Amino acid sequence: MLNFSYVLNLLGYFGVPMFDYIAVIHKADGYDYGVSFPDFEGCITAGKTVDEAKNMAQKALQIHLDEMIGKGEKLPSPMSLEEAREREECPETVVAYFIISIRKNRNEIIRFNATMKADLLQNIDELTNEIGISRSGFLTMASKEYIKGLSL
Repeated sequence: MLNFSYVLNLLGYFGVPMFDYIAVIHKADGYDYGVSFPDFEGCITAGKTVDEAKNMAQKALQIHLDEMIGKGEKLPSPMSLEEAREREECPETVVAYFIISIRKNRNEIIRFNATMKADLLQNIDELTNEIGISRSGFLTMASKEYIKGLSL
């Protein structure tokens, strides 16, 4: 299973610019753990446990950001923890604050080098020539399909 926290830490280590957005976990009597994002009004999710809520938060924020980017909207600069705490409407229900790191310029196209067995590359090239797409386009499509199939 792909560990997104590990990948995001690696990206930060290699100097990839990141936004650190604050997520707030709430718990009110009789309800699941809810998560909201002070920087993104209306972006909410929930889980039966704190861990489930945290995992759902990563997915919810990714979907919200993808929609914003798809509409051509600019991502806001993250607020500080102090600012998020000051704006909190129900501080008595807050269980935790945590950070979700998101890569800036998520749709930026990046050139990279890859290594693979020659016969696999030949198969990819034959297929891409046959169906009329680029090698990069094929690798992008295959990667998206593979990631979609992973349990996050």
